[in-house]
Amino acid sequence: MSNKTSGKKKWVDFKFLKARVTMFDILQHYNLLSEFKEGKNKLTGPCPIHNGTNKKQFTVNLLKNVFYCFSCKSGGNILNFVSLMERVTIRDAAILICEWFNLHFDKDDTTPSVKTKPKIQEPDEDEFINPPLKKQLYNLDAKHPYLYERGLTQSAIKHFGIGYCSNGLMNGRIAIPIHDENNVLVAYAGMSIRDESDKYKFPPKFKKSLVVYNLNSITPRQYRELIIVEGFFSVFAFYQAGFENVVALMGASMSEHQEQLIIERADKVVLLFDGDEAGRKCLENCLIRLSPKIDVKEIRLQHGLQPDHLTTSELKTLINEGNYSNNS
Repeated sequence: MSNKTSGKKKWVDFKFLKARVTMFDILQHYNLLSEFKEGKNKLTGPCPIHNGTNKKQFTVNLLKNVFYCFSCKSGGNILNFVSLMERVTIRDAAILICEWFNLHFDKDDTTPSVKTKPKIQEPDEDEFINPPLKKQLYNLDAKHPYLYERGLTQSAIKHFGIGYCSNGLMNGRIAIPIHDENNVLVAYAGMSIRDESDKYKFPPKFKKSLVVYNLNSITPRQYRELIIVEGFFSVFAFYQAGFENVVALMGASMSEHQEQLIIERADKVVLLFDGDEAGRKCLENCLIRLSPKIDVKEIRLQHGLQPDHLTTSELKTLINEGNYSNNS
């Protein structure tokens, strides 16, 4: 195993790195390919992460460039794999891969393999969350009347860690913690309970486009089918209706980074956005981008409706209706 990387942090285009290096390349680097059996678009073998012996427990999807172990429940992309193998952070795993495959990224220049600057830079953790914000959110009121007025149960409030903040940067707002796909706390969304014109407040450097809300709590088994919605309260509504496999874009658009996070994990997705013009446009855009890659089912709400306006039985009926497109 390699030691952790040290010294000044290097800038890495995570998206380009994952597109350039495959799980096949990584297994070859570790001299593990001889232990794997190749099937249709996949590799199977013993899990190198926990030194497994079952030759069918570890699977690599060559089309999606992801892995999953049915024994230790580890899964993800090349960064997750190297992170687990080397016991380092995702960023240090990326730097190791760059060293192994002689890849270089210069923030002031182009990469050697492309003629334009990479569009997406994976920010450091401290660019996601304002440090003083953490310190001022310890005493959230999880029993504030507004939460119950919005139909939230105590179980959901506890599960998502939300509450009313009466001091600090989120004073007078409902604070909703946001974690990235690796379960790292990256921000709080502060939702106003009075001013609709200033509905949400985020830390200054937080980028919604780099996170899919609630993806951190989805288990590998639930990745097979994801329900994708727009906002936080739509996630809460589905959770309370018994659907734990629900994530949100945190807005009526899907970034390239969010698209990649979803495609890497899901076999099927249900698209269910708000019943307004923005929601309709978002749905149609997501259909165009996701349908060629994974199975997609679209659900259109009547104008003015949102998932959190519906009852549990109505949500269950909607999810069970319609058919998936076939991307094959």
